[in-house]
Amino acid sequence: MDTDGTQEQGDVALATAEEETPETLTREEHDAAVKKAVLDATTKVNADVGRQKAEANKALKAATAAQTRVETMQREQDEAAAEAVRDDPEGTSLLKARQEARRLKAELETKNTELEEANTRNAEFEAEETKAGVEDRAKEVARRLGVKPADLVKLAKLTDGTTESIEVAASTLNKVTVEQNLNPDSGRTAGGSSQTKIEIMDRFGKGLISNVEYEKQMKAIGAHPGKG
Repeated sequence: MDTDGTQEQGDVALATAEEETPETLTREEHDAAVKKAVLDATTKVNADVGRQKAEANKALKAATAAQTRVETMQREQDEAAAEAVRDDPEGTSLLKARQEARRLKAELETKNTELEEANTRNAEFEAEETKAGVEDRAKEVARRLGVKPADLVKLAKLTDGTTESIEVAASTLNKVTVEQNLNPDSGRTAGGSSQTKIEIMDRFGKGLISNVEYEKQMKAIGAHPGKG
């Protein structure tokens, strides 16, 4: 009885099943993947910006050189035209009129260029403000959801900057837990790196943490979550 065909089909099915089996990542592997994605994206953006700046500088130098050649050529033509009509008053007047019209046109083009540059600078300034706003929102979300602000700021830069998208990014990060205080009378948690009762109350009074988070942090340092 020939079983080679059946055996080969079974091997193919097993290999296919193994390929289709979703990979389960540990929390550490997931965090490492997220950090790598952020680093790769940041590196690519920086490389793109550097390349664009180099290309822009090259184009600017070429444009400046071309403008210099055009101005030199135009000056030589003007001198030749002036010499040709030196003894012709009417021709001289027409030449000066054409030169004045050309000067006004060039001046208008310069003003338009300056306006475009001003608009570009304004757009860049607004982009910087938007970037700062994203960082501020990311820090606020990080405090509210209990994750590390620095990590969330990096992820937030890869989103559309809205609070909703930043909250989604925050869900991929580990929560920053407050360790149980080993000495309730000290007002600080183990390691001395957490907040005092006064600091927690101050953040709650400023609306930086919710009622639930306030009670959780107060209990974590062994303090009663009351008003004083």
